[in-house]
Amino acid sequence: MKWKNYYQPHSIYFFTSRITEKIHILRTDEFKQIVADSLQKYLDKYAVNLYGYVIMDNHIHILISAPTAEGVKRCVQQTLRDSSCNLTRKLESFLDTPFASQAQSILQIFAKHSNGKARYAVWKEQARGIPICTPTVFHTKLDYIHNNPVRAQLVSEPSAYRFSSYLSIYQGEPGILPIESPIL
Repeated sequence: MKWKNYYQPHSIYFFTSRITEKIHILRTDEFKQIVADSLQKYLDKYAVNLYGYVIMDNHIHILISAPTAEGVKRCVQQTLRDSSCNLTRKLESFLDTPFASQAQSILQIFAKHSNGKARYAVWKEQARGIPICTPTVFHTKLDYIHNNPVRAQLVSEPSAYRFSSYLSIYQGEPGILPIESPIL
């Protein structure tokens, strides 16, 4: 059965989206920044509040809400679409470099999974959104997000991972993306 997201205005949602075939395309900061830039563009466009995030090597997690259900839906859809286009464009830029065979291999996998109008399927299916109903669940998801890089053995502590909301939330330092304080 296919996953179906249901959206409510002003509700907080935990979203996860994974790269097709779990390819670690987001391993470099440059590729992670592409996703962050796309997310920032649509957070602004749809007045979406971001409460927590992590951009991992092959997936992302975000906690968001918006004044309208449509804003949440469009922000996520367009972030994935925009980042997909920009990631594949970046991969295509490697086709005349020593990394051509790696880039071509990844593009072929993305092309194999595409359907509809898209030439490539960078993100696996649609992002799954889980409504957050209590402060306890919110903090559980936020801890999960922040500890993801530690579990993946990318860093020894959450504060060492740059593409996460940890430093913004717990140490007041500016992060890659602006964070809102939730009213729970």
